[in-house]
Amino acid sequence: MGLLRHLRQLHLNANHITGKVPDSLSKLAELESLNLSDNNLVGTVPLLATNLQHLSLLHLAQNQFDDKIVHPDLQALEYELGVDLWVI
Repeated sequence: MGLLRHLRQLHLNANHITGKVPDSLSKLAELESLNLSDNNLVGTVPLLATNLQHLSLLHLAQNQFDDKIVHPDLQALEYELGVDLWVI
């Protein structure tokens, strides 16, 4: 995925995706919108938003992440930068 550096939107919601969110997503430097909601993703909530400067929409709800609350860094980003964040 890191080769798609100019990708601006990635919407893979409701696709029955399993496993962890790949670290390579953090290499999508131009990404503005990421929707991975309504899948079966596991592990911890990724800190993608701290690496993606253009990200304004991040939907991760309806997954099986270990974190049941928003990570403090993501919560701060939501308020400071106006990111539309849906995790729980």
